[in-house]
Amino acid sequence: MMLTWVRGQRMSVLPVDLDKIIETADRELQAEGVPPHARPIHAVMKVGSALTLPRLPLIPLNEHDPEKDSFPDLITQRISSWYRELYGDRLKFDPSANARVAIIADGDIWEGNLPIIFGGLVAPSRELPDTTTKGQNAPEIYNPCAHLTGITQARLDRFTHADINEVVELYNLGHNARDAFKRFREYNPLFARAEADWAAATLHLTTQRPDYGQSLYSSYQVTEKFMKGLYAVITHEKAPHVHGLVGLFKELKTKCQVRGLDVLEPVLEKIPYNSSARYEARISRSVAYTAYKSSLELVGQLGTVGYSSYHQTNKQAE
Repeated sequence: MMLTWVRGQRMSVLPVDLDKIIETADRELQAEGVPPHARPIHAVMKVGSALTLPRLPLIPLNEHDPEKDSFPDLITQRISSWYRELYGDRLKFDPSANARVAIIADGDIWEGNLPIIFGGLVAPSRELPDTTTKGQNAPEIYNPCAHLTGITQARLDRFTHADINEVVELYNLGHNARDAFKRFREYNPLFARAEADWAAATLHLTTQRPDYGQSLYSSYQVTEKFMKGLYAVITHEKAPHVHGLVGLFKELKTKCQVRGLDVLEPVLEKIPYNSSARYEARISRSVAYTAYKSSLELVGQLGTVGYSSYHQTNKQAE
Protein backbone atom coordinates (compact mmCIF):
# COMPACT_ATOMS: atom_id res chain seq x y z
CA MET A 1 0.00 0.00 0.00
CA MET A 2 1.36 3.41 -0.99
CA LEU A 3 0.99 6.46 1.26
CA THR A 4 -0.30 9.44 -0.76
CA TRP A 5 -0.10 13.07 0.34
CA VAL A 6 -1.82 15.91 -1.52
CA ARG A 7 -1.25 19.65 -1.09
CA GLY A 8 -2.80 21.96 -3.68
CA GLN A 9 -1.75 20.62 -7.07
CA ARG A 10 1.25 18.72 -5.65
CA MET A 11 1.05 15.01 -4.95
CA SER A 12 3.82 12.90 -3.45
CA VAL A 13 3.81 9.18 -2.70
CA LEU A 14 5.92 7.96 0.21
CA PRO A 15 7.64 4.57 0.02
CA VAL A 16 5.55 1.83 1.61
CA ASP A 17 8.57 0.59 3.56
CA LEU A 18 9.51 4.03 4.90
CA ASP A 19 8.65 3.17 8.51
CA LYS A 20 10.83 0.06 8.31
CA ILE A 21 13.70 2.13 6.94
CA ILE A 22 13.28 4.63 9.79
CA GLU A 23 13.17 1.83 12.36
CA THR A 24 16.34 0.28 10.91
CA ALA A 25 18.06 3.67 11.10
CA ASP A 26 16.92 4.09 14.70
CA ARG A 27 18.25 0.65 15.68
CA GLU A 28 21.61 1.51 14.13
CA LEU A 29 21.73 4.84 15.99
CA GLN A 30 20.81 3.08 19.22
CA ALA A 31 23.66 0.61 18.70
CA GLU A 32 26.01 3.53 18.03
CA GLY A 33 25.09 5.06 21.38
CA VAL A 34 23.33 8.14 19.99
CA PRO A 35 20.94 9.47 22.69
CA PRO A 36 17.20 9.62 21.83
CA HIS A 37 17.01 13.42 21.58
CA ALA A 38 19.75 13.44 18.92
CA ARG A 39 18.43 10.57 16.79
CA PRO A 40 15.81 12.30 14.57
CA ILE A 41 18.38 14.45 12.75
CA HIS A 42 20.82 11.55 12.42
CA ALA A 43 17.96 9.36 11.18
CA VAL A 44 17.18 11.89 8.44
CA MET A 45 20.71 11.48 7.12
CA LYS A 46 20.56 7.67 7.29
CA VAL A 47 17.14 7.51 5.64
CA GLY A 48 18.26 9.95 2.95
CA SER A 49 21.23 7.73 2.22
CA ALA A 50 19.04 4.61 2.08
CA LEU A 51 16.64 6.30 -0.36
CA THR A 52 19.45 8.03 -2.32
CA LEU A 53 17.97 11.39 -1.36
CA PRO A 54 21.00 13.36 -0.12
CA ARG A 55 19.18 16.67 0.37
CA LEU A 56 16.46 15.90 2.85
CA PRO A 57 15.74 18.84 5.19
CA LEU A 58 17.06 18.01 8.66
CA ILE A 59 13.83 19.23 10.27
CA PRO A 60 10.33 19.72 8.78
CA LEU A 61 10.09 22.96 6.80
CA ASN A 62 7.96 25.83 8.09
CA GLU A 63 4.70 26.91 6.48
CA HIS A 64 6.28 29.79 4.55
CA ASP A 65 8.96 27.73 2.85
CA PRO A 66 8.20 27.26 -0.88
CA GLU A 67 9.33 23.63 -0.58
CA LYS A 68 6.92 22.90 2.24
CA ASP A 69 5.25 19.49 1.66
CA SER A 70 7.57 18.65 -1.18
CA PHE A 71 8.57 14.99 -1.38
CA PRO A 72 11.82 15.49 0.63
CA ASP A 73 9.95 17.50 3.27
CA LEU A 74 7.26 14.82 3.58
CA ILE A 75 9.96 12.23 4.22
CA THR A 76 11.40 14.39 7.01
CA GLN A 77 7.91 15.05 8.40
CA ARG A 78 7.29 11.31 8.63
CA ILE A 79 10.64 10.73 10.36
CA SER A 80 9.79 13.47 12.86
CA SER A 81 6.30 12.12 13.59
CA TRP A 82 7.64 8.55 13.85
CA TYR A 83 10.05 9.64 16.58
CA ARG A 84 7.40 11.68 18.43
CA GLU A 85 5.05 8.69 18.45
CA LEU A 86 7.70 6.28 19.70
CA TYR A 87 9.77 8.38 22.12
CA GLY A 88 7.47 11.18 23.26
CA ASP A 89 9.07 13.37 25.96
CA ARG A 90 12.37 11.50 25.72
CA LEU A 91 13.10 13.62 22.65
CA LYS A 92 13.14 16.76 24.78
CA PHE A 93 16.69 17.89 25.39
CA ASP A 94 17.49 19.27 28.83
CA PRO A 95 20.44 21.62 28.22
CA SER A 96 20.98 22.09 31.96
CA ALA A 97 21.29 18.37 32.69
CA ASN A 98 24.99 18.68 33.47
CA ALA A 99 24.78 22.26 34.67
CA ARG A 100 23.07 22.20 38.04
CA VAL A 101 24.30 23.21 41.44
CA ALA A 102 23.29 22.27 44.97
CA ILE A 103 22.75 25.23 47.29
CA ILE A 104 22.04 25.38 51.02
CA ALA A 105 19.67 28.25 51.78
CA ASP A 106 17.16 28.75 54.59
CA GLY A 107 18.34 25.49 56.13
CA ASP A 108 17.54 23.27 53.13
CA ILE A 109 19.40 22.08 50.06
CA TRP A 110 18.06 23.42 46.77
CA GLU A 111 18.84 22.53 43.19
CA GLY A 112 19.61 25.45 40.90
CA ASN A 113 19.64 25.21 37.11
CA LEU A 114 22.42 27.23 35.54
CA PRO A 115 21.41 29.34 32.55
CA ILE A 116 22.94 28.23 29.27
CA ILE A 117 24.34 31.73 28.73
CA PHE A 118 24.88 34.38 31.38
CA GLY A 119 23.59 37.40 29.51
CA GLY A 120 21.88 40.65 30.35
CA LEU A 121 21.62 41.67 33.99
CA VAL A 122 22.17 39.21 36.86
CA ALA A 123 20.13 40.56 39.75
CA PRO A 124 19.48 38.35 42.80
CA SER A 125 16.20 39.24 44.45
CA ARG A 126 13.61 37.92 46.90
CA GLU A 127 10.91 38.73 44.35
CA LEU A 128 9.84 36.11 41.85
CA PRO A 129 9.53 37.66 38.36
CA ASP A 130 6.16 38.76 37.04
CA THR A 131 6.18 37.27 33.56
CA THR A 132 2.84 38.85 32.63
CA THR A 133 4.21 42.41 32.45
CA LYS A 134 7.51 41.81 30.69
CA GLY A 135 7.78 43.81 27.47
CA GLN A 136 9.31 42.40 24.33
CA ASN A 137 12.08 45.00 24.39
CA ALA A 138 12.80 44.69 28.11
CA PRO A 139 16.37 43.73 29.05
CA GLU A 140 16.89 40.13 30.11
CA ILE A 141 17.16 40.04 33.89
CA TYR A 142 18.34 36.81 35.47
CA ASN A 143 17.42 36.26 39.10
CA PRO A 144 19.20 33.07 40.26
CA CYS A 145 16.96 32.84 43.33
CA ALA A 146 13.94 32.43 41.06
CA HIS A 147 15.52 29.42 39.36
CA LEU A 148 15.77 27.21 42.43
CA THR A 149 13.69 24.11 41.81
CA GLY A 150 10.42 24.27 43.75
CA ILE A 151 10.95 27.78 45.13
CA THR A 152 7.86 29.77 46.17
CA GLN A 153 7.44 33.43 46.96
CA ALA A 154 6.62 32.61 50.59
CA ARG A 155 9.84 30.65 50.96
CA LEU A 156 11.93 33.21 49.14
CA ASP A 157 10.66 35.88 51.54
CA ARG A 158 12.45 33.99 54.32
CA PHE A 159 15.85 34.10 52.63
CA THR A 160 18.39 36.16 54.54
CA HIS A 161 21.13 38.21 52.90
CA ALA A 162 23.48 35.31 53.66
CA ASP A 163 21.13 32.90 51.87
CA ILE A 164 21.00 35.11 48.79
CA ASN A 165 24.77 35.49 48.82
CA GLU A 166 25.10 31.70 49.00
CA VAL A 167 22.85 31.32 45.96
CA VAL A 168 24.93 33.83 44.00
CA GLU A 169 28.19 32.21 45.10
CA LEU A 170 27.12 28.74 43.97
CA TYR A 171 25.85 30.05 40.65
CA ASN A 172 29.20 31.74 40.08
CA LEU A 173 31.13 28.61 41.08
CA GLY A 174 28.97 26.50 38.79
CA HIS A 175 29.33 28.95 35.92
CA ASN A 176 33.13 28.99 36.24
CA ALA A 177 33.31 25.19 36.52
CA ARG A 178 31.14 24.77 33.45
CA ASP A 179 33.40 27.14 31.50
CA ALA A 180 36.43 25.11 32.61
CA PHE A 181 34.87 21.89 31.35
CA LYS A 182 33.92 23.61 28.11
CA ARG A 183 37.56 24.64 27.54
CA PHE A 184 38.98 21.15 28.04
CA ARG A 185 36.14 18.72 27.34
CA GLU A 186 37.35 17.76 23.86
CA TYR A 187 41.00 17.23 24.82
CA ASN A 188 40.75 14.22 27.12
CA PRO A 189 37.92 11.82 28.12
CA LEU A 190 38.70 12.37 31.80
CA PHE A 191 37.05 15.79 31.64
CA ALA A 192 33.71 14.38 30.49
CA ARG A 193 33.88 11.81 33.28
CA ALA A 194 34.68 14.50 35.83
CA GLU A 195 31.70 16.49 34.58
CA ALA A 196 29.49 13.43 35.05
CA ASP A 197 30.82 13.16 38.62
CA TRP A 198 29.77 16.77 39.18
CA ALA A 199 26.22 15.83 38.14
CA ALA A 200 26.36 12.83 40.51
CA ALA A 201 27.63 14.94 43.42
CA THR A 202 24.76 17.38 42.85
CA LEU A 203 22.18 14.62 42.61
CA HIS A 204 23.28 12.92 45.82
CA LEU A 205 22.89 16.22 47.68
CA THR A 206 19.54 17.30 46.22
CA THR A 207 17.61 14.04 45.93
CA GLN A 208 14.76 13.37 48.36
CA ARG A 209 16.94 10.72 50.00
CA PRO A 210 20.39 12.34 49.96
CA ASP A 211 23.53 10.27 50.24
CA TYR A 212 26.26 12.54 51.60
CA GLY A 213 28.90 9.82 51.38
CA GLN A 214 28.28 9.30 47.66
CA SER A 215 28.27 13.06 47.11
CA LEU A 216 31.60 13.43 48.92
CA TYR A 217 33.10 10.62 46.86
CA SER A 218 31.81 12.16 43.61
CA SER A 219 33.20 15.59 44.53
CA TYR A 220 36.58 13.97 45.16
CA GLN A 221 36.37 12.26 41.77
CA VAL A 222 35.53 15.57 40.06
CA THR A 223 38.75 17.10 41.36
CA GLU A 224 40.95 14.06 40.81
CA LYS A 225 39.85 13.45 37.22
CA PHE A 226 40.05 17.11 36.29
CA MET A 227 43.61 17.37 37.62
CA LYS A 228 44.63 14.14 35.88
CA GLY A 229 43.11 15.35 32.63
CA LEU A 230 44.90 18.67 32.99
CA TYR A 231 48.20 16.90 33.59
CA ALA A 232 47.66 14.77 30.48
CA VAL A 233 46.89 17.65 28.11
CA ILE A 234 49.78 19.80 29.34
CA THR A 235 52.48 17.09 29.37
CA HIS A 236 51.04 14.87 26.61
CA GLU A 237 51.66 11.99 29.00
CA LYS A 238 49.36 9.66 30.89
CA ALA A 239 48.40 10.97 34.31
CA PRO A 240 50.69 9.67 37.08
CA HIS A 241 49.52 6.98 39.50
CA VAL A 242 49.81 8.98 42.68
CA HIS A 243 47.64 8.61 45.75
CA GLY A 244 45.58 11.54 46.89
CA LEU A 245 44.84 14.98 45.54
CA VAL A 246 47.93 16.47 47.19
CA GLY A 247 50.23 14.31 45.07
CA LEU A 248 48.45 15.32 41.86
CA PHE A 249 48.52 18.93 42.95
CA LYS A 250 52.30 18.78 43.41
CA GLU A 251 52.71 17.27 39.94
CA LEU A 252 50.78 20.17 38.42
CA LYS A 253 52.96 22.66 40.27
CA THR A 254 56.31 21.04 39.49
CA LYS A 255 56.26 18.99 36.31
CA CYS A 256 53.50 20.97 34.60
CA GLN A 257 54.70 24.26 36.06
CA VAL A 258 51.17 25.58 36.40
CA ARG A 259 51.38 28.92 38.13
CA GLY A 260 48.93 30.46 40.56
CA LEU A 261 48.15 27.27 42.45
CA ASP A 262 49.37 28.29 45.90
CA VAL A 263 46.08 29.99 46.76
CA LEU A 264 44.22 26.75 46.03
CA GLU A 265 45.98 24.55 48.58
CA PRO A 266 43.60 25.52 51.44
CA VAL A 267 40.66 24.71 49.15
CA LEU A 268 42.15 21.30 48.37
CA GLU A 269 42.17 20.41 52.06
CA LYS A 270 38.38 20.71 52.17
CA ILE A 271 37.95 17.69 49.88
CA PRO A 272 38.92 14.77 52.13
CA TYR A 273 39.45 11.28 50.82
CA ASN A 274 37.43 8.66 52.67
CA SER A 275 37.58 5.18 51.14
CA SER A 276 34.47 4.07 53.01
CA ALA A 277 32.41 7.19 52.23
CA ARG A 278 30.32 5.20 49.74
CA TYR A 279 29.67 2.41 52.21
CA GLU A 280 29.47 2.41 56.01
CA ALA A 281 31.09 5.73 56.92
CA ARG A 282 28.73 8.40 58.23
CA ILE A 283 29.35 11.64 56.35
CA SER A 284 27.65 14.81 57.51
CA ARG A 285 25.84 17.19 55.18
CA SER A 286 28.27 19.94 56.12
CA VAL A 287 31.34 17.91 55.10
CA ALA A 288 29.76 16.81 51.81
CA TYR A 289 28.57 20.31 50.94
CA THR A 290 31.92 21.93 51.75
CA ALA A 291 33.71 19.37 49.58
CA TYR A 292 31.18 19.97 46.82
CA LYS A 293 31.73 23.73 46.81
CA SER A 294 35.49 23.29 47.00
CA SER A 295 35.55 20.91 44.03
CA LEU A 296 33.69 23.45 41.88
CA GLU A 297 36.02 26.22 43.01
CA LEU A 298 39.11 24.14 42.20
CA VAL A 299 37.82 23.16 38.77
CA GLY A 300 36.95 26.76 37.94
CA GLN A 301 40.36 28.04 39.04
CA LEU A 302 42.34 25.18 37.49
CA GLY A 303 40.43 25.64 34.27
CA THR A 304 41.73 29.19 34.07
CA VAL A 305 45.39 28.84 35.11
CA GLY A 306 45.65 25.42 33.47
CA TYR A 307 44.29 26.70 30.16
CA SER A 308 46.99 29.37 30.09
CA SER A 309 49.70 26.79 30.84
CA TYR A 310 48.30 24.44 28.21
CA HIS A 311 48.53 27.05 25.46
CA GLN A 312 51.95 28.18 26.63
CA THR A 313 53.23 24.59 26.43
CA ASN A 314 51.81 24.09 22.94
CA LYS A 315 53.30 27.38 21.77
CA GLN A 316 56.77 26.33 22.97
CA ALA A 317 56.37 22.95 21.25
CA GLU A 318 55.75 24.69 17.96
